[in-house]
Amino acid sequence: MLPFEALGIVVASDPEVEGLQAIGRMRLALRE
Repeated sequence: MLPFEALGIVVASDPEVEGLQAIGRMRLALRE
């Protein structure tokens, strides 16, 4: 499992992975 920070730069067509990327971006936004 990649850390949430890495998910933002991972390019994937898998909808599940894209969902994880969205969660990662939300978590990063909350952290700022």
